[in-house]
Amino acid sequence: MNGGSHWRRGKFFRTSENTGTGCVMNGGTRDYMVFHLNINSLRNKVCDLEVLIQELNQPEVLCITEHCLVEEEVNEVIVPGYNSISWNCRRIQKGGGSVIFVNSDTKVDRFVPDVTPIEKDFEFCCIKLMLLRLKKTLNSAVLN
Repeated sequence: MNGGSHWRRGKFFRTSENTGTGCVMNGGTRDYMVFHLNINSLRNKVCDLEVLIQELNQPEVLCITEHCLVEEEVNEVIVPGYNSISWNCRRIQKGGGSVIFVNSDTKVDRFVPDVTPIEKDFEFCCIKLMLLRLKKTLNSAVLN
C-alpha cells in the first residue's frame, strides 16, 4: 500500500473459528477489508467460502492460500461477486498455491514483481489495489 499520511494503521482481526485473518484499512473516504484464508483445498469449499464472505460483509479482497488447484482450475472456480485476478499454482508437486479474488466493484491491477516464485518455498501472487481518496476540495480526486 501507499503508506502515505492518509492511511491509518489497519485494524487486524481473526474469525471466531480462527480460520482466517483480516485487516480493515481506512482509505480516506471508506474502509477496505482484505481477508486471508488458508483453505487447505478450495475444490470442495466454495460454498463454505461464500458463507464466510457474507458473514464478513463482502470484503474487497480475498487472499486464499493452499488452494491445491492446478492453473486450469483457477478460472473455473466461481465465487459470486468476485474475480480471480492473480494466482500461483504448483506445477510439480501437489497442493499449495495462492489466489487473490477481488470484489467485482473494486478497482485493481495485476502486479507482477521482479521476483520468481519458488515452488514449495516461496509461493505468492500480487495485486495493486487502486483506492480512491477524495481531497478536501470538491470535484477533485486522487487515485493512489
